[in-house]
Amino acid sequence: EILSLIEEAAGTRMFETKKQSALKTIEKKDAKLGEINQVLAQEINPTLERLRAERSHYLRWTSNNAEIARLQRFHAAFRFYDAEFQVVRFQEEKLDNETKAEEYKESEKDMKA
Repeated sequence: EILSLIEEAAGTRMFETKKQSALKTIEKKDAKLGEINQVLAQEINPTLERLRAERSHYLRWTSNNAEIARLQRFHAAFRFYDAEFQVVRFQEEKLDNETKAEEYKESEKDMKA
């Protein structure tokens, strides 16, 4: 009790009280920090990893879709070019066939005459 009175008179009692209060506050803050770290480790980080994986998958999907669209345009352009080429080839064959038909008609007329 005498020690208590001396501490109070010297002002160290108030310092000890504030020190104990600060230590309790630090313990509470450490406990809260531990809870936050636990929530991060158990909930937020796994969700973040899942979202990163989904983002990667989505980016790959959009890249593949863009490539498919590009290849479809290329394929359509090739089909158009090929169709035009076929038209020209068929027109040339038609002219050849018409020329041959005329030649056959001429040779038939020559044979009859």
